[in-house]
Amino acid sequence: EISVRYRENSRTVFIPENKSLLDLKKYCFQKVLEEGKRVHMVYQGHLLRPDSAPLTEFTLDTPATFICQISHSTSSTNLNSSSADTSPNEDLDLSGLLLPVL
Repeated sequence: EISVRYRENSRTVFIPENKSLLDLKKYCFQKVLEEGKRVHMVYQGHLLRPDSAPLTEFTLDTPATFICQISHSTSSTNLNSSSADTSPNEDLDLSGLLLPVL
């Protein structure tokens, strides 16, 4: 069970753990990706990447909450290519901006 939050909206998704991060992005944000925008997902203050990684690689708590950020792509990307895993923002780490919730 994964809760995906974007702005003030939240959606609970049930997706097999063997699916990739890109599969989750496509499931939740298909139209956004088709428009050429980039979807970034943050879990516990860390940007999740690469898109090709299975969800099991991220050691998720159950339930897990992903925070999403959508940006305009600086170049056209193909959803089926590995180039979707790289970008000028690849080193984006928001953990320094987030405070832990106790």
